[in-house]
Amino acid sequence: MSKFNQLLNKQKQEKKAQVEQPQLLSTQLPSEEYLSPVQRRAQTGNQYGVALKRLSVDLIDPSPYQPRLVQALDKNELQELADNIRQHGQINPIVVRPKNGRYELIGGERRLQAVRDILKLKDIDCLIKDVSDEKAALTALVDNINRADLSDYEIAQALSHNCERFGYPIDNVEFMTEKFNISRNKYYRLISLFDLPDFIREDLKNTPDALSGSGASLLKTALNKSIEQIGKKTALDLLQAAWQQYFSIEFMHTKKRNTQFIKQFEQQAQSLFMQQQPQLQQLDAAPELEQLNLPPETKLPIKAQQESLLNAAGKKFGSLKCSESLKGKTVVSIRMSVQDLDADKLDKIKQFLQELA
Repeated sequence: MSKFNQLLNKQKQEKKAQVEQPQLLSTQLPSEEYLSPVQRRAQTGNQYGVALKRLSVDLIDPSPYQPRLVQALDKNELQELADNIRQHGQINPIVVRPKNGRYELIGGERRLQAVRDILKLKDIDCLIKDVSDEKAALTALVDNINRADLSDYEIAQALSHNCERFGYPIDNVEFMTEKFNISRNKYYRLISLFDLPDFIREDLKNTPDALSGSGASLLKTALNKSIEQIGKKTALDLLQAAWQQYFSIEFMHTKKRNTQFIKQFEQQAQSLFMQQQPQLQQLDAAPELEQLNLPPETKLPIKAQQESLLNAAGKKFGSLKCSESLKGKTVVSIRMSVQDLDADKLDKIKQFLQELA
């Protein structure tokens, strides 16, 4: 081959190499937009501007805002998580914050326990965030709020503690649902747990899985109805017996939650209420009996406080009943029928109630 042809071939090869080289580089080093989150963290050492570091597990302290009351996690689930980390590596880092020369856990307790206690590794990948106590508490709760292993009672307690620490208005539905990213229905179910009798809440402190927010809502409705019918003390006595039967004998042995005891309690309260109907009718028919010193088993103070509402002509148009709520407050129930109820009459009723309040 002549020198001219050799030179021509060399130039062609160089031009071909210039065209192919960018394709080769793009295959070996993909642009950042095509990197997976794990690859991006590995290359840049950060995620969303937050430092990513590998820390010793001995430097990480538990979160004081951990919502879980029962600290022992499910061993089978932890083992499954540890096996996954062993096979695929730690895909998601835990979240910590600097605290007194060490680090405080914000989110990722299960990953930390799997790495430290099961895999026996010395180091773990961490996202380090320098955040306030309020932000740390909020992150810890939101990180756990939708987990299957966190009970409704634990979530409710964490909500209450956060509200006490940081001055949140726990009765403000709009604020609470937006702040903690929960639905209105879930919020009302959680709040129902605060209205339970003390003997139930004491058991839930150590065994929070025994009653869900939905169960608490059903129980609250049933209890308030029973208090109106048979009185607070009698209703609580019946409920305590039904709860102990369910909690101590059934749930503690089976670990299966149900609300059958609520139905049983309702039936017992209704049965007792029906047994007392003749006495109630007698009291309603003869209000003067209320002034007599009736025996305790006959006198029913809640129903005895029910009075008829009479108009100027002496005709009955409704009734008024006073009862005691679960929290010890007096509840006034007014039932009446008003003909031609217009805006003026309604305003008078509202004004009257406002003056009472």
